[in-house]
Amino acid sequence: PEDSNLTQEDVSLSWNASDADGDTLEYDLDIYDQDGRVVNDDSIASKSISKTLSDGEYTWNITARDIYNSNTVSDNISETESFLVDTTRPVKSKSGLNINNSTETIPEQNDTVTIYSKWSDNFYMDRVVIYDSQTDTNKTVTLENDDWANKTINAENISAGTLDYTVYAFDHLGNLEKYSNSASVE
Repeated sequence: PEDSNLTQEDVSLSWNASDADGDTLEYDLDIYDQDGRVVNDDSIASKSISKTLSDGEYTWNITARDIYNSNTVSDNISETESFLVDTTRPVKSKSGLNINNSTETIPEQNDTVTIYSKWSDNFYMDRVVIYDSQTDTNKTVTLENDDWANKTINAENISAGTLDYTVYAFDHLGNLEKYSNSASVE
């Protein structure tokens, strides 16, 4: 087993084991949650298995047992490895436009506009990418969990028409949440 991170609930685990005498091996798979509780304790004959697990941090190991005449004659326990299952997208808690650092709600030409959003994740945020149609550019903001991402468009770049903006929020495993909005610029 090797450490890894997954973005799906279906987890495929596999391992290598052999017996010097060519005897049949059986395997005990133990999976533990972050609190050390057993979530799986299968005994199987194959060297792989698929499991469906909810979001969380897990550890696992394999015990290979040498079976002779239906008796265990020896066993060998693998190192304990860890993995993370994260299928949850980031969550936007607040978003909008700030115009000239005031309470204005409709941007006008030559206003300074800040696109803002606040994001959180069940594990760790990675980054937010903010795109706006007025400057036709992206800004990437690296985030800690439960943090703000802002992009300011300077006054000289705001013109009459529509300000379309899209915010892409990524957690550390690449789960994506997208938020789009627009505002008329007078």
